[in-house]
Amino acid sequence: GLGDVYKRQLLHLVPIALALMVMANLTASLSHHAHYDLLLNIYNRGHCNNILEGKGKSLGKRFALVLLDLDHFKKVNDRYGHAAGDRVLYEVAQKVREKALPRGITCRYGGEEILVVFPSTSLEYAEKVGREVVSSIAQMRIPVGGNKKKKTSLRITVSGGLSAGRSGKDDVMAVLESADRALYRAKRLGRNRLTVVRKRAAN
Repeated sequence: GLGDVYKRQLLHLVPIALALMVMANLTASLSHHAHYDLLLNIYNRGHCNNILEGKGKSLGKRFALVLLDLDHFKKVNDRYGHAAGDRVLYEVAQKVREKALPRGITCRYGGEEILVVFPSTSLEYAEKVGREVVSSIAQMRIPVGGNKKKKTSLRITVSGGLSAGRSGKDDVMAVLESADRALYRAKRLGRNRLTVVRKRAAN
């Protein structure tokens, strides 16, 4: 009867529907791999550069960039091994991401460098969040080690540089370079701090 015809047609459509679902999941997975750093589970540099270059999410009229770098990270790798270093990096990245939300977009920008992009955000707001990030990471205790008996809790700090700009007026990469210089100024001043470039935002 007519019902059997419909049933047969539906049975033919099931494999097609399943194939489309598999393709959709695969596409989503590839997109995730393309945009995310798989070790730290935050955005990667490529995605970050797309944002800075105006591809995708708009930076808005005002934007701010916070560039962070783990202090004495090489000593963690040298003393405890690269697995411990990866664990420390992951925990720090997740703390940065958590504190930067909802406005901040957190990316791995270099080896142990993390960049937070704040679209449509004032310097003052980004500074408040940046200082909270630095402070909260200094309070963390990150467990590392092979077994429970020999677990060691590591303390880690980060240094950061903050610079802000206006879309259409300031070159985004110049703002990033300004944040980078501020970061290294924070290192020279003793680490575990955020250094803010104020003159650029005032222009």
